[in-house]
Amino acid sequence: MTTHHRVVRVAAVQAAPAFLDREGTLERLDAWARRAAGEGAQLVAFPETWIPGYPAWLDDSPGSALWNHAGAKAVFQRLVENSVEVPGTAAERLAKLARELRVTLVVGVHELAGRTLYNTLLTFTAEGSLAQRHRKLMPTYHERMTPELPARPEKAGDPEALLYNGGSAVIAPNGRYLAGPVYDEESVVVADCDLSEITREALTLDVSGHYSRPDVFRFAVRRERTDALRDV
Repeated sequence: MTTHHRVVRVAAVQAAPAFLDREGTLERLDAWARRAAGEGAQLVAFPETWIPGYPAWLDDSPGSALWNHAGAKAVFQRLVENSVEVPGTAAERLAKLARELRVTLVVGVHELAGRTLYNTLLTFTAEGSLAQRHRKLMPTYHERMTPELPARPEKAGDPEALLYNGGSAVIAPNGRYLAGPVYDEESVVVADCDLSEITREALTLDVSGHYSRPDVFRFAVRRERTDALRDV
């Protein structure tokens, strides 16, 4: 019997962005991506909404998440002004970096589309094309600024002092740790992943294959562009 193995080296970056500073965060992303590529990573992943970060301290500061809070509005303005448009210059820079390093680059961003912010995951191929743009449905009010992330403030009211309690890791299909978890430090977590494990573990649980019941349910992706308001 012949067994096929395909091993991919992946890297998870646990590091602080330049808080609410898109260009500064892109500079940091460039440096961390190069470090991961230097360790042989073929896929490099950055955390949810990493560009340009998020004001986690809002949840810890009394009154900051109340309706019509002036400080929250000011932070939201800064967040919007430093978010990522797709297509746009920031997305083009990410694509160029992926192509230069010959890595698949996965980055969590605040995506600005019109007047709406999306919690979006962007995936760029090693050829520099945007392979996937996945939007999380549908955060509102202070959750638009404070998605679920492993970073937390060192103290409330000090958004620049980010301390990562972290826990970044690379986990196999059967749930075991391949690398990490890493806590309380900036780091690149690197592991070699044998993709043939996906097939082996499907015998135990195959939620996207056999157990998705394609004979009963059909999931479709709507490709055409739709607007929030249109004439009918």
